[in-house]
Amino acid sequence: WLEIYLLDQSTQDMTIYEIETVQRRIGGGIAYGECAEIHQVNLPPERMFGPHGRQQDYIEWINSADRSQWPGSFRKALGTAQITAGSGTFPRGLFRHYSLDRLNEAKARAAARGLKINCVPVMAEAVAIDESGPRAVVHLSAMLNDCGKDAHVMNVDNGDGNCVVADVWIAATGHGPPMIAAFMKNVVQSERVVIDPWCPRVSAIMDARDSNESILYIGTGMTTYDLIMVDEQRGHKGRKVMISRHGDLHFTYKRGDVFKLKNAEVPEAFAKATTRQELLQGKPGEFAGALEIFARLTSPVAEGGLGM
Repeated sequence: WLEIYLLDQSTQDMTIYEIETVQRRIGGGIAYGECAEIHQVNLPPERMFGPHGRQQDYIEWINSADRSQWPGSFRKALGTAQITAGSGTFPRGLFRHYSLDRLNEAKARAAARGLKINCVPVMAEAVAIDESGPRAVVHLSAMLNDCGKDAHVMNVDNGDGNCVVADVWIAATGHGPPMIAAFMKNVVQSERVVIDPWCPRVSAIMDARDSNESILYIGTGMTTYDLIMVDEQRGHKGRKVMISRHGDLHFTYKRGDVFKLKNAEVPEAFAKATTRQELLQGKPGEFAGALEIFARLTSPVAEGGLGM
């Protein structure tokens, strides 16, 4: 959407380099690019729009766009029907189609004004910026593409090595580093621990593993639910257990009650533990240990647990 703004405001020819690690993320980022047809949005369509001040823009696009490239089941279910505010559920990846369509329209508007706009996608990751010279030099990493080989990073404007040379650089980062809970810092190097679940190499590892193994998801937000659905599609048959980073208990909420979280007092136990034994068993008279909390969370309701 920043690129659309630049195109609409431009008064001269320009080249725009789109630096992104994975092709499918262009126009959608991780939230709308790294998703399958089963992944839905949790917002009504009138709350999903790009340009400020045009709240109906996404709805207008859905009702007028070419639907031939949309996710199959959604396209079949919707048919030629028109939608209104607050209606229906939608595949999350549809927003990427919307963004790219609006980007192509902005390119057409710039061309109609007589401008020459060259948009160059670069599959890599920006790792450093050098502003010491007359132009900025954006240094790129040697990323792996989807085929597992080094990405073919182009050397543009006669830049040395893997870099892009430009007059202006803009950091449009939408995906920060993963949040690592304090109690996980000693295990992140384990080959059984996945920090970035959307990494292409991680996906290959998950595809190859035993489908009967159990999986522990740390975090109970939308990313975990996305991963559970992906793992179901991969054919995973083992047990799946979720535990919150912040000690929140998640249920299927009644309408209107979704923000009334219940706290399981998990962080206090993890924060006070100074040894492995204290973490697992707890300090008598002070707080419950991790094993006790885990048992209480996962035991059947009939046995006095929470049945998670």
